[in-house]
Amino acid sequence: MEGMSTGELAVVVLVTGLVIVFVALIALILIIKIYGSVVHGVQEAHRQKQQEKLAALSQPPAVPAAQTNTKPAPAVEAGIPGEVVAAISAAVYSVMGEGATVVSVRRIPHAQGRSAWGQAGVFANTRPF
Repeated sequence: MEGMSTGELAVVVLVTGLVIVFVALIALILIIKIYGSVVHGVQEAHRQKQQEKLAALSQPPAVPAAQTNTKPAPAVEAGIPGEVVAAISAAVYSVMGEGATVVSVRRIPHAQGRSAWGQAGVFANTRPF
């Protein structure tokens, strides 16, 4: 660096700095792209395993000819749609397991006024600031 003027030295330092910065940026871009492709591959593998599990679960199990469904259908109060009964049965199955049986589905009469949840909602939405 001896014999260089101040202007030439400034240009060398500037060019060296720019080269280092751009090499570092290119290295970071490559690292991020490699990381992204690895994460994408892992997510695809996980997604594929989940789809295989769902496909296996969606196929009905093979029932031997001698075995039939002996569980009676639940007694349903008039006015309750079948979708509601199915949702309640699915919820009971998911919480209690395979051995649980829904015997009946009926409406519970409310006391006069609002239910506890309704009263809590009114209280929460009408209290003063």
